Amino acid sequence: MRYQVLVDRSERINKCTILPLADHPDMDIVRYHRGRPIPALLGDMLLHPDGVSIDALALEQRQGVKVLSAIDCTWKRLGSVLRLVEEPLPRLVKIPPGFVTAYPRRNKQNRDPEVGLATIEAVFIAAAFLGHWDETLFSHYAFGQAFLDLNRGTFLDYGVERPVTVLPESLVSPVTFC
Repeated sequence: MRYQVLVDRSERINKCTILPLADHPDMDIVRYHRGRPIPALLGDMLLHPDGVSIDALALEQRQGVKVLSAIDCTWKRLGSVLRLVEEPLPRLVKIPPGFVTAYPRRNKQNRDPEVGLATIEAVFIAAAFLGHWDETLFSHYAFGQAFLDLNRGTFLDYGVERPVTVLPESLVSPVTFC
């Protein structure tokens, strides 16, 4: 699975959960300028708070997704950024309820919604629902393990689990006790 994320050019790397992943082999980060047109998104799905809940999609609708798109911006700017994106937009999907962020929120104006996720958390959840549990997305995210710990039960409630790696029998050596 590939990920395409639009990130404002003014975003600072020390505050952004996506920019540190610029060297991730499956991540395509598109930096945009406010007020300038943005090329069409390549994703089969776009994370958006008004989309269809990704858990409500039939399995066959989830299986064919090759590219997941997201926009890394504040809630209040999402609409204005989307108006700059060349149409058609990918299918809009949202994260199902119940997930909580591990990202420490600090807002002097108290304008953050009561619920909300860091962009990298939302991308991880969507990828997991699409059958790609990709912990490499948290390789530069200091709160990745805390996020997984906080949401372990929620993933299980939705039937989304971390895959278990099973070694082929040819790689498993018998144990001999003396």
